Amino acid sequence: MQQFAQDPPPSPAQASHQRTRRPTRRAVLAAAVASAASAGVAVVKVKQHPASPAAPKSPGMSAQAGIGPTAVITLDAMARDAAVMSPPAIGPDQWYYLKEMFRNTNWVINTYWGFAANVNGFPGNPWPITAQPVQVEESWIAQEARRQSLVQGPGASVRWSGSPKKIVNPTYAWLQSLPTDPRRLLEILYAESAYLEADRNVAAFSAIGHLLSSAVLPPATEATIYRAAALIPGVTLSPEATDMTGRTGFGIALTDPTGLQNEWIFSKATYRFLGERATQVTDAPGFVATDGGAGTKVGTSFPGPKPGTWIVPPGTFVPGPKAGTLLAETAIVARGAASSLGGKPTLFP
Repeated sequence: MQQFAQDPPPSPAQASHQRTRRPTRRAVLAAAVASAASAGVAVVKVKQHPASPAAPKSPGMSAQAGIGPTAVITLDAMARDAAVMSPPAIGPDQWYYLKEMFRNTNWVINTYWGFAANVNGFPGNPWPITAQPVQVEESWIAQEARRQSLVQGPGASVRWSGSPKKIVNPTYAWLQSLPTDPRRLLEILYAESAYLEADRNVAAFSAIGHLLSSAVLPPATEATIYRAAALIPGVTLSPEATDMTGRTGFGIALTDPTGLQNEWIFSKATYRFLGERATQVTDAPGFVATDGGAGTKVGTSFPGPKPGTWIVPPGTFVPGPKAGTLLAETAIVARGAASSLGGKPTLFP
């Protein structure tokens, strides 16, 4: 899962004094996803919206002879459903409220936010998150770019103002302005996420995941986003998926060149976005810790809490996670609209 960081991001040393950031979308690493779809298996029932009785039952949800379920068919069904839904009410002078549960291994998921929590035990295996505590974070995301936004996480509170990168703090007005042609939208997503310096399909997939959780999507935009996702090479359907709260659904997934799989999880009944999970699906090669100087790659520098100290000394080889290692997961707990920064929200259904 990549994160989308407000500008300018703090250095890793600065961030270690601020907070441990969630593994979702506000900074930069490789998001990607793999498929667990098995050919010929019935998977997801198409949700029929009362306003669109003509919407056909998709063969992607009920496999036909010799044809496996596909992400393209599923995403098209989701798009048709989204297009006729009424958006949650939120005004330009309000804040989008988001409450999430998460746990993650900051080694891989994280670029800017402190690494200390998960590397203090090195050289023991730092990767699995099963022993990491489940944490809760609340965000108030301004719908007017010049206003401040707020995130309150474990032991810390951070405010930020609008970013010149619209994908970082997407307002409803900006989302409404996006084209409804999926190919044009995908080109915009490629451009907006290029600063992540990742494979462009991985970055675009991560950008969509960011929008699914961190924005209130106009119906036409949400529909186009699903159709744009279907154009990303390698996107696949996981017919069965479970989020970290135990809610079951299906997944839309992509796997990056390093074998890191990122999966969006949706309800089968409503197509509501439930959360994400990141899993290493092939053995990762590992890397050598660096000193954070020019040319340092994402996630390879581990400064200590004091200047000149190191959690992992430069030159140390850090083994990568093994195949099957769960690296991060999030779940949406509540969404809504608030009339003040940090104020009590009116929750969406």
